[in-house]
Amino acid sequence: MKKIILGAIFLLPLILTGQAKWEFGLTGGGWMYMGDLAPSRFPTLKELQPGGGALLRRRLGETMALRGSFLSGSLSGTDRNIRSKDIRKVRLIGFESKIMDASVVLEWEPWAGRRYPGNFQFKKLISPYIFAGGAWYRNEVQNDYSAMPSDGLWGAVRKDQTTEYKNTGWSIPFGGGVHFDLSRRSVVSVELTMRRAANDYLDGVSYAGNPDNKDWYAFAGVSYNYRFTPRDRDKDLIPDKQDFCPAVNGALSAMGCPDADGDGLEDVEDMCPNAPGPRVANGCPDTDGDELPDHLDDCPLYAGPEKTKGCPDADDDGIPDKDDECPQAAGIADYKGCPDTDGDGFPDNKDDCPEEAGVPEKQGCPYRDTDGDGIFDDFDECPDAAGPKELGGCPDTDNDGIADKNDRCPEAAGTKELAGCPEMSEEHKKILAAARWGVEFETASATLKPHSANVLNKIAGLLKDYPVYHLHISGHTDNRGVPAKNQTLSEKRAKSCVDYLVGKGVTAERLRSEGFGAGKPIATNNTAQGRSRNRRVDFDLVVPAQ
Repeated sequence: MKKIILGAIFLLPLILTGQAKWEFGLTGGGWMYMGDLAPSRFPTLKELQPGGGALLRRRLGETMALRGSFLSGSLSGTDRNIRSKDIRKVRLIGFESKIMDASVVLEWEPWAGRRYPGNFQFKKLISPYIFAGGAWYRNEVQNDYSAMPSDGLWGAVRKDQTTEYKNTGWSIPFGGGVHFDLSRRSVVSVELTMRRAANDYLDGVSYAGNPDNKDWYAFAGVSYNYRFTPRDRDKDLIPDKQDFCPAVNGALSAMGCPDADGDGLEDVEDMCPNAPGPRVANGCPDTDGDELPDHLDDCPLYAGPEKTKGCPDADDDGIPDKDDECPQAAGIADYKGCPDTDGDGFPDNKDDCPEEAGVPEKQGCPYRDTDGDGIFDDFDECPDAAGPKELGGCPDTDNDGIADKNDRCPEAAGTKELAGCPEMSEEHKKILAAARWGVEFETASATLKPHSANVLNKIAGLLKDYPVYHLHISGHTDNRGVPAKNQTLSEKRAKSCVDYLVGKGVTAERLRSEGFGAGKPIATNNTAQGRSRNRRVDFDLVVPAQ
């Protein structure tokens, strides 16, 4: 490949001579005038006049070209095409002019190099270009004043008529277009050229118009161009004069002669004409360059030593990489080229602990006891904290027979029923039982009576002694009155107790209130005494589930 590239570089001057440098073309289109008698500052079809000519283009490189053009035609303009209500609509002057234009411009075609890509074969393009340059023009103006009214404009018109002006001048052409390749030698171009004249007399009107503005003219056309290319009978892009085999299509690297395998050696000198190879081997291939010919090389695409029959052996363990499961680490054949660093019979590529000797059931890893409690981590429910075997290896800080991970009160001995938390003392149970009757409210209201504060203060203190417990507060009423109002009242009374305890420093997350109305009586509602017992607030301490 390198030889082919180098050959292409040396042959590039020859290749370029095969590309067209000169082009001749014929163009046709229309002239448009922009000046004192035009309806717009831009080209308009209302004043379009036919024209045409010829061009000659010289390529200066892949993207630059110098073009000379000769065009002829006519220009025209009239105030009758002007819609505005200014002086021009009243003036009603017109003109016609024969014009000849000769120009030289420099073209820039940024993507022209794509016509001859990396293989130097011609490729059709649709390619835009821009240009600018200089032009010489000649015009012969004939004005029409027949429709002009006899007013003050005649003085300015007479001044235009009596002023001597040149019918030749210079202009500045610029514009752009698009080339459409039909073939290697034929191209169609569409372009628009704008030209700024050197004076204000293209239309024969200046003083009667705007003498401070120069006239403009434009040409929009389509051209057919023919590219002159050197003779190349075999169409291999090498001119016959430089082609060693001008009648047979050949390769650049072989100076135009056939080279079937593209190795830079002509087929007549190539001992392996259908397989690329170096010149020192008479064209026969050694694809990987390891000095073993491909027919003797077990890995012809990859360089390798002779001991592995030309196959790569990155770790130099005598096992070719294609058969080596660990090609970057020297190993032994029994383990398909992989090492066994810890010598436990598990090769490193299959050993989960390649640097520690282990056992088969753990895929080469050893058993571990991280917390040193005599229970291997694989069977230890708490591998990072020592504990007894009967608790699955988990610690029991308070020695209540409940592992800390399941104990809601791990530092205080408790019962399984209370998730490891201690039971309440009898004294505290009496406080809760007495609270049912000790908390009272104003009649038909959720407002606590003053003496109820003493009871709630005791409950707040009790909650501080049992920080894990939560408190469930439920409100109840008798069956007198509207059930819906009783339900609401019971909820409000339970909530009032919650609000009081929160005000005493108990966190709201530990408190839950609920109202049952008359739905859960503990006595008959047929007597005053029974109804009094049913009007109550219950307080229950519970250990929340984890």
